[in-house]
Amino acid sequence: MDLLDQMDLLDPSPQYQWGQRGPRGQRGLQRGPKLLTHMLTTFRKIKHPKLSYVKYIVYISTVVINQTHTYMTSKQAEWDRKLFSYHGGYLTYYGEFIGRWKYGSAGMGEFKRFLMKNFTPDQYLDLLDQDGTTPMGILESVGFISKQEREKCRKYGLEETRQNVTYASILSMQELWPTEFTAEYIQTHYPGCPIPA
Repeated sequence: MDLLDQMDLLDPSPQYQWGQRGPRGQRGLQRGPKLLTHMLTTFRKIKHPKLSYVKYIVYISTVVINQTHTYMTSKQAEWDRKLFSYHGGYLTYYGEFIGRWKYGSAGMGEFKRFLMKNFTPDQYLDLLDQDGTTPMGILESVGFISKQEREKCRKYGLEETRQNVTYASILSMQELWPTEFTAEYIQTHYPGCPIPA
């Protein structure tokens, strides 16, 4: 097998790409050390007299940068489920930060389904780049309601809307702290909130 054929088989994974958004949306070389480790490990598996480590790094880095550039400059009309990756609490899409699940992946499935139904990759990532936006805030702005929030609305007989999710939270706090969240307090501070008899 030719040297270039062996190197073409390496197919660097998108998770090792350079210049992707970090956990908070910054661009940079956050994945550089992991990429170099991956390169060195793979290089040691290839025993070829004409292959030096420097040549290998130059070649594989070029492939990775070209892959990244191709994705970043192409307009994505729809989502591809195969490009999602979840690791260490972070959901990414071809290396781009999508959201974080701090305490496990519960709720990620419905988040992804709603995201893919209501946004294109470019629309979502552009909104995520804006200051002060959060993944959940973006979805909630177009009506996303989680399973737990729907259950809370049903508990108090409310229609499943973003406004009623707020009202249901207030009513649940009234159950926990009835002396602080009195009917008069709720009417004053949260007008429109239905108060059970």
